[in-house]
Amino acid sequence: MLADASRGDVAVLLLNHGAAPDQASIPDFLERIFADRDIIRLPVGPVLQGRLASRIATARTPKVAALYRFMGGGSPLLGYMRAQARLLRDELSGIPVYIGLRYHEPSIRAAVAQAVAAGVRRLVVVPQYPQYSMTTVGSCCAELDRALSEVPEARRPVASYVGAFGTDPAYVSLVAESVRLCLERVPAPVSLVFTAHSVPMRFIDEGDPYRDQIEEQAGLIAADIGRKGGVADGYEIGYQSRTGPVKWLGPETVEVVARLLEEGRRSIALVPLSFVQDHLETLVELDVLLESDVLSAGGTFVRARPRFCTRSFAKVIAGRVEAVLATDGRTDFHAS
Repeated sequence: MLADASRGDVAVLLLNHGAAPDQASIPDFLERIFADRDIIRLPVGPVLQGRLASRIATARTPKVAALYRFMGGGSPLLGYMRAQARLLRDELSGIPVYIGLRYHEPSIRAAVAQAVAAGVRRLVVVPQYPQYSMTTVGSCCAELDRALSEVPEARRPVASYVGAFGTDPAYVSLVAESVRLCLERVPAPVSLVFTAHSVPMRFIDEGDPYRDQIEEQAGLIAADIGRKGGVADGYEIGYQSRTGPVKWLGPETVEVVARLLEEGRRSIALVPLSFVQDHLETLVELDVLLESDVLSAGGTFVRARPRFCTRSFAKVIAGRVEAVLATDGRTDFHAS
């Protein structure tokens, strides 16, 4: 499979929603999110939704900017992605690794153009989300399909997709190891809370597998911890980062933690499941706001910090890429 790479016509594309790298970029980033009809389909048509997206972004920018200030004004997400891309390239013996962002730059279209200009014929796509959801992987891959459709057929790369990897044994072990380190830092008994980005319930009702994959991953990590000597007082699952007046997947992480504190459980260990880079959800929502709530209630708070910018994580993804390269042609991004 790496013999194919030596021809120079194979590349990897990392996909992600992206984030605003600085305060000035926040309005544009938010506007792109609210204009995305793959996940937010207002009953007004695409043109009017685009105009409404601009207004919504303008209204929400001050609140989001205030949160970004906890990160120094901008998100480190792209920096993490670039480090991960370099490590993955090294694990894959020099196969080029491109980055495409759904809501910021470098855009997915720009990444496709770069790959086409380099003569890439086989593109292995890695959505940087451990679970499949239409709101994340689905939206990114739909945008990729649109970008590829604009490339003349004679030059269009064949796209193959790495599926959900949250239950990959090597990935589970990587996360579980970070949890065991957490459990050693707080007094027993420890309440383990897995937290994931929430999604609108309509996607779950329509068959989105995200919740099932989150629950399966949490169970596998908890089992791994128990087998290898970690001790936790059971575990809970919560969902965070809700936005907008629709019904969201719950329970909310903050409500789960509040209930545990009310029950007298003072040691709380948080384990993010749907992120492989630190961003607003982890650095602010968990490390600043939720930690403050726990400490104010007299509790002890720790957060698992899996080593995602290391060769260990790069090896996990490289293994998935190599498995895809061993197949012929296109694979579907719904695959697990």
